[in-house]
Amino acid sequence: MAEPNELRLEVGGICLLIRVEGRSFRNFIRLRYRDYLSLKRPNIFVDVEYKGFLKAKNLRTSVFQKELYRQSINNNPIVLHLCFSGQSSLAILNPSLNKVKFYTADHSGKIFSCFLPILFSLILPQNGALMLHACGVADNKKGYLFIAPPEGGKSTVGKLALRYGLSVLNDERIIIRREGKLFKIYGNPWHGDIKETSNAPVPIKHIFFLKKSNANQIKPINKKKAAMRILKNSFYLPVDKKLIKKIIAICFDMVYNINHYELSFKAGISMWRFLDAATDSGCSEK
Repeated sequence: MAEPNELRLEVGGICLLIRVEGRSFRNFIRLRYRDYLSLKRPNIFVDVEYKGFLKAKNLRTSVFQKELYRQSINNNPIVLHLCFSGQSSLAILNPSLNKVKFYTADHSGKIFSCFLPILFSLILPQNGALMLHACGVADNKKGYLFIAPPEGGKSTVGKLALRYGLSVLNDERIIIRREGKLFKIYGNPWHGDIKETSNAPVPIKHIFFLKKSNANQIKPINKKKAAMRILKNSFYLPVDKKLIKKIIAICFDMVYNINHYELSFKAGISMWRFLDAATDSGCSEK
């Protein structure tokens, strides 16, 4: 049974137990992630403590999405210093990436919410999973993954899928995870233009690398090139060589076990009719 100061979130099959004092903080997280609340046994434990002004010394500055962070790698804990709206927070992750201390001056929960996708980008590879710049679409029990950089057509494909009567897991980021002999794709709370997301896993059938065009066409792509494109469109922080090796291994595992193609597409409902015909015929070059 959960304690009053606890809440649990499940994303990509991984459950976080978050312990935090402060009702407004918990209420914000519960509302923001209401479709991802869980009662499952936690995999990761996060303790939030309120601190005043936080300063991290001698840390390298980088950019992750729109949030500024600083990271320090000393072989042991991973330290992330986040600055947002004039307030700062400090996250310390243990080497096993299953325990997190989050120190913050922000009682609203907004900085912590910005930290969550960063946290998942670190812990997913430890669990055989990646977060990708991708749109995930479910057609009954079959999943399709459309990978593209920002402005590469992911939300367009998602909107067309909805018009075609299909379900969209997420139009901006997708979590892909090996479970036994299968790879499954999950939605997550961090969407693009399409607000509806799904946390239910779907076995993946095909991977498509999107390319905007004036005509619909599918062509094969070699495994090494496909793996590098997956890596390029992955969310991860280069905090540890072992972690990077795991990410690369997952990319190659994907292309050796999942059909993958380059999809040149014209924005229109005909794209999905074309894709249906192509997948029914085995996705030979068209």
